[in-house]
Amino acid sequence: MMASHTRVSALLQGGTPVGIVVLIALCFAPALAAQVLYGSIVGTVRDATAAVLPGATVTITHNETKATRETATDETGAYRFSTVQTGT
Repeated sequence: MMASHTRVSALLQGGTPVGIVVLIALCFAPALAAQVLYGSIVGTVRDATAAVLPGATVTITHNETKATRETATDETGAYRFSTVQTGT
């Protein structure tokens, strides 16, 4: 903890524009790392008897933009949508 405090003090005492920019960037780094723009949706399609359904069509729709994406389940009934835009 002391080494970090010493570095911050040195940046502030020097007053260099680069040092101040670095200090500000370090303050916001945790908040920036938490931003997520895309996610994934995965699942398995099964019928009423719990048997998997290979080749079934799965469609997702973004409620705000009405954009749709479609995929088919694999031989185990599994599907996956990668890089799905966040939204409601």
